[in-house]
Amino acid sequence: MNSNILLIQRAIIKLIKQPSAPLMGFGMSLFFLVVYNAGIGGIGALDAFAGKGYLSFLFPIAIISLAMGSSAGAGQTLNADMQSGYFKRLYFSPVSRWALVIAPMIADILSSLFFTATLLGIGAIFGITFRFGILSILGILLLSLLWSVTLSGFSAGIMIRTGQPQSAAIITNAVFPLLFLSTTFLPKD
Repeated sequence: MNSNILLIQRAIIKLIKQPSAPLMGFGMSLFFLVVYNAGIGGIGALDAFAGKGYLSFLFPIAIISLAMGSSAGAGQTLNADMQSGYFKRLYFSPVSRWALVIAPMIADILSSLFFTATLLGIGAIFGITFRFGILSILGILLLSLLWSVTLSGFSAGIMIRTGQPQSAAIITNAVFPLLFLSTTFLPKD
């Protein structure tokens, strides 16, 4: 079997055995969705929401926070491999160098897509409308994929470059405050 596929399988199995990053990302996004809707969801009756409700307006932030929370796992996985010496042994083996970094990223991306689909199901149960039906759902999954690729790539890249697990976590810490500086919680108009 191809060694690159084995590395990807190992990363997926490792993530399934230790799912703390994606579960915390999912929990954080679900928490924000519920708390903000409960706290200020009554404003969904305003004309700015066009009758769709506040939950539909707030839903994209849940997807973004899910990607932020669950995509930091690639850096964490690389850190664990570096600390144990496993990364160095793999580096000197005949496997592709890119596969050492891409494998944990793929595992994070797949978990992010899984939890995004779960969040979409929860949103549909609570009445979020998807304007274009299945195309809206596929678009949300595509955006989640792009966020996950970007954030897990930054996390893994920073971890490889610095070797410091604190540096890999800076992605989430840098992006999270920017959400509060945007029109995330209320429409601009």
